[in-house]
Amino acid sequence: MDQHHLSDLESIPNQIGTAILRSSDGELFRQPSGTLSEHDVGILYQMLIEVGGVIVRDEKLRRVTVEGGNGVTYSMCAAMDGYVYIVKRRVVS
Repeated sequence: MDQHHLSDLESIPNQIGTAILRSSDGELFRQPSGTLSEHDVGILYQMLIEVGGVIVRDEKLRRVTVEGGNGVTYSMCAAMDGYVYIVKRRVVS
């Protein structure tokens, strides 16, 4: 994992929190930032597992976005590099 990926997450417009997990087991690679909590991250990872087929090795990238209510969304990307990237964003109308 290079520093480039980390700075890319932080530059996403309207993001209010980010985290990176290992896709194999959901362990935190990078602690949640901003208003994204470890509890939220655990729930989001479990959602990916339950949806099934999201965390696979044969595709370059899979993205899932969940509306969190209170004007926020959670975007989760499972990448071939073995990590899940999570971004909490404020919805702007």
